[in-house]
Amino acid sequence: MSRRLLVSALAVATAALWGACKQECVTTADCQALRSDLVCEQNHCYVGQPEPDGGDGDEDGGLDGGDGGADAGPGAGSLLPGDACPPGSSNLCQGPFRCWPAGDGGGECREIWLALTTTTDPGGTLAGGTEATLVPFDGGAELLYSMIDDTRWPRWSPLGDAVAYVSAAPDGGRPGIRRGDLGGGSTPVIDADDAGTPDFPGLEWEPGPALVWANPDAGIEGFGASLLTLAASGAEPAWLPDGSGLVYSTDAGVERVALGGASPAPVTDGGRSPFVSRDGAAIAFQRSANLGDVNVAALGWDDEVWTAPLAGGAEHRIASAALPSGSGPGALPGYAAANPSWSPDGTWIAYEKINFRYQGGRPQACSVAQCGVGPQQVVLQKLNADGTANGAPIALADGQLPAFSPDGTMVAYIAADALWVQQIDPATGAALGTATSRAFAGRHLMTAGGDDARPRWQPK
Repeated sequence: MSRRLLVSALAVATAALWGACKQECVTTADCQALRSDLVCEQNHCYVGQPEPDGGDGDEDGGLDGGDGGADAGPGAGSLLPGDACPPGSSNLCQGPFRCWPAGDGGGECREIWLALTTTTDPGGTLAGGTEATLVPFDGGAELLYSMIDDTRWPRWSPLGDAVAYVSAAPDGGRPGIRRGDLGGGSTPVIDADDAGTPDFPGLEWEPGPALVWANPDAGIEGFGASLLTLAASGAEPAWLPDGSGLVYSTDAGVERVALGGASPAPVTDGGRSPFVSRDGAAIAFQRSANLGDVNVAALGWDDEVWTAPLAGGAEHRIASAALPSGSGPGALPGYAAANPSWSPDGTWIAYEKINFRYQGGRPQACSVAQCGVGPQQVVLQKLNADGTANGAPIALADGQLPAFSPDGTMVAYIAADALWVQQIDPATGAALGTATSRAFAGRHLMTAGGDDARPRWQPK
């Protein structure tokens, strides 16, 4: 069965950006005329706060075995965009940049990318033709994995050097998973017939050692060198950061299972859509507030966001849900929370706040004209070390499906049929500068499917 790969030109050079980071300056204002996150030190523009002694990055930003620990967390490196770097040493690159292979066998610090799904359906669903799409976080040419039929749900490898994605069979048969490299090549991994599944919902890869998905007929499955059944039932799998096991949703709540044949263990009583913290100590998840309106519940508009320790202990509500106060003029809108995403250092959770009203006795999405707020908002909530909320939530922007960058300085989200990236202050959660946006000509951003549609940052 032949398949044709159509790949747009892959632009790996962003000369304007890298040039700005090496521009000479007298004051920080000279740098910020180029980009708002640059500072002037030693007469050169740097991203963020440079090493005070102009360090060479050998010790202060050195690798610590690649575990992303807090001592030299993502983005803590001292190498600037465009600088040479040893291949495989992305933590030496400053900010949202990673070490890309260079033609001379070495490496170069370049921008990280985002993976998402685009569709021809204006409603952002699988009803249209879909394409697995990669794009640099601050612009540049995109990379499309376009088969004769649809592709979707691109997922990064643990090293960030490839993606796996679902490809529909061109003859109308069952889909399969393919592995795409960053030069445009693509090879088959496994098809649905061999996997014994009608599709691959909940597909995930990094940071785990294998692909995993939820087979509606056989539970949580994985594929590395061979096909494995990891849990007899479940959905929405998510790897633990060290790849030793995973968590997933069941009808009873969130469960976890270790690799190697261990029995599953409950994590929460009720709840779904788990997102694991970077240190593997806790999860964020959604849970119904049981507000008593079946129409609201059917839309998922009665969910709240909670945190729970993986080892057991107290669960904490981070974002609540409520019904509208009425249906007439002046009624307060109802709200819910969904699609939580944890910051790399564990100090913030981003989530999607859903705003709705009653119209003719039935729930309808808000508009600014009707409710004073849009249908979705990206909200940040600061956390204490025990997983409780710290202070009031911060409404970052109108939008949905938020995702923190690997260095925690940016939040990507979808709004107004475009991909947006907003720089933030990791200490306060405040927006810094103006968000950048990227629309896709002739295509729309996939938003249906919950976490499946969340933009995925390339790992550092």
